[in-house]
Amino acid sequence: MTDPAPRLQSVVDDFEIACGRLEAILRHIESNGPADRLLRVTMLNNMIVALSATVEETIRSIFSEYLLTLEEEIRDHRNLRKALQNANFDAAVAALKKLKADGEIDRRAQIALNLEKCIKGRESYFLLRDEITYNEANFRTEQVTAIAKRSGLTEILKEVCDCDELEDWTGKENLDTRVTVLVGQWNEIFDERDLVVHKISSANGWGPDRIRQALSLVRLIIGRINICLLNDARTLLRNEALRARG
Repeated sequence: MTDPAPRLQSVVDDFEIACGRLEAILRHIESNGPADRLLRVTMLNNMIVALSATVEETIRSIFSEYLLTLEEEIRDHRNLRKALQNANFDAAVAALKKLKADGEIDRRAQIALNLEKCIKGRESYFLLRDEITYNEANFRTEQVTAIAKRSGLTEILKEVCDCDELEDWTGKENLDTRVTVLVGQWNEIFDERDLVVHKISSANGWGPDRIRQALSLVRLIIGRINICLLNDARTLLRNEALRARG
């Protein structure tokens, strides 16, 4: 059984490098940034956009690596969770409807043949990972939850919050209350991102301390998503190994 930890951790490592760069830029703005308030606010607003984009890319990537692990280790598509099977079928059907150009016929055939492999439990099937991890809007918690459900995880926010770190962060002992607090704080980041991008006149700009708080939160949540996906993948792969042994 292949341990999925290195594959998932590589995504988190890249994320940490990106966060380190954002912190360095933030320190530069504080120490050597322009005196002009408008320019300073603009630079800080760009930090929010960069942070939200980094978070989106990271979450898509870590779920994609999780799915790739399952694809490689669980050889019969029918042994995947039903939600993931359905998501893969839906993604295939949607892709077949979109691929209409003459130059896309090979891809259509590939997806159609893959569907047959999935239905009949044949080896070497593939998951349409880009489609399954696609986010229709900004990565508010609703989008995170949607991708997790398509991937087969139904209670991702509760799993993320079920730890001492989130109890300390939220100051809430009750798990459901922790989730509520997390949803509010996480979504504030993307609400601010939308103000910056779409309603710049309404964006007063977050200060460096507020941006650092957001950085701290997303680092904590990405770390917890990594742990949740790792634990889940290990459980599924153990079950698959037991199934293979009969």
